[in-house]
Amino acid sequence: MDWGIGLRWVRERLVIVSAIAAAIIIILMLLFSGDKTDVDSDDRIGELTDENLRLQQAYDSAKLDAQTAQSQLAVCSAEIIAVTDLANKTANQSKFIIKSLGTDIANLKSDLERCEDAQDAVIADAARRLCCMQRVDNPAIDSYSVSDDRIVCATGGQKAIRC
Repeated sequence: MDWGIGLRWVRERLVIVSAIAAAIIIILMLLFSGDKTDVDSDDRIGELTDENLRLQQAYDSAKLDAQTAQSQLAVCSAEIIAVTDLANKTANQSKFIIKSLGTDIANLKSDLERCEDAQDAVIADAARRLCCMQRVDNPAIDSYSVSDDRIVCATGGQKAIRC
């Protein structure tokens, strides 16, 4: 429910009820200031008094409804503010985490490249040592390759060696 529209509706009704009550009070005052011996006037005054009482009760009820609506509106407004603050805080934390993760990813990629370079250097050194020793028995060995996580010395392989 749109509380702004509901509250406006209640206020409009309060103004109408207040105007009617004021009109009835004026009519009653005019009637009481006149001749009180007339039986029809007395009946009419009783009817107007009853109507005024009903209008006053309606006014009091509408006023109470308006106060209740205002209280509920205040609670809802406070909840909206709290949820909005929480959403903003969460959004800021998410942005920070995303930025932090981006930095972490960049650092990990850099670390991975350094590790791969170091691994390639270790493999090249181990292959050079192994293949140069095997070259003593087979002078045709001039290269190596890595197959199934093993260094294979060869002739015309993927990577050349210098002994």
